[in-house]
Amino acid sequence: MSYDLFLTSSRLCPDAFAQYFSQRPNYEQPGWYVNPDTGVYFQFEFQQPEPDEGRLDENVAFSLNYFRPHTFGLEAEPEVAAFVAAFGCTIHDPQFEGMGDGPYSADGFLRGWNKGNAFGYASIAPRGGLADVLLADKAQIERVWRWNLGLKSLQGTVGEGHFLPRANWGKRLSNGATIVFAIWGEGVWTAFPDCVTHVLLMRKRTVSNGWFSREKKEIMEAKLISMEEVVSLEGCAWRETGGGRLLFAPVGTQPSRQILSLFGKQFTEPKTIVQQYGPDHVLDASLMTEVMKGQEK
Repeated sequence: MSYDLFLTSSRLCPDAFAQYFSQRPNYEQPGWYVNPDTGVYFQFEFQQPEPDEGRLDENVAFSLNYFRPHTFGLEAEPEVAAFVAAFGCTIHDPQFEGMGDGPYSADGFLRGWNKGNAFGYASIAPRGGLADVLLADKAQIERVWRWNLGLKSLQGTVGEGHFLPRANWGKRLSNGATIVFAIWGEGVWTAFPDCVTHVLLMRKRTVSNGWFSREKKEIMEAKLISMEEVVSLEGCAWRETGGGRLLFAPVGTQPSRQILSLFGKQFTEPKTIVQQYGPDHVLDASLMTEVMKGQEK
């Protein structure tokens, strides 16, 4: 089940299609968009035109899956707009409350996408579609997405002195709570965004490969703490930057005794602490409530 938009232009051909996408970031192959920072994906598919009752079929089909957070539409729209502008495309939008035969507009795209996505929620959720998803606040979903979307450019602004981590969605296994966590590696100067609720401390340790073995192996151990706990650590503080407010851990050139002590305490296997969810499995809780209530009427 997906949002489908058909784009036509006499300037399109296989070579022009491939050349266009070769110059744009996040396209693994021509037309296939995958952003590793945000987890957003969609595709443009080139279709050879064929005579059909005296006209040409659409040259390119754009497709974006439903049952996704609204941020998939927000990230896709500028890519569609850029493609339409680059080739001077006419459009055919078959979505309910869509743009019809044009003209293309950002508002029209998002209106049709959001309407269709709500239908996707209503269609898939009652059939067991909620078994492997998290439900979260819409505003929080967008804050996390915007942070991850701007990571590369913001890292350049902040500089290499502090690493900017990706914000990840997860379920805390001890109580089933939905959390947003970032990773803090041992010995890594890190700056955290305020959209993060928890920090997953990670350290590497060398252990024996078995009771009777002299061989050693490296393992990763983890510990989950709240952002409030990070804020309370000596040497950690909020700072205003060109990319907003960030929690620097640590601020100075040397970690405090509290930070060193924290990484020296009891750790365990990461898989026993949190279950990570991809952004395509984190859905708008308010929209889900709305569509499920509509099903009960």
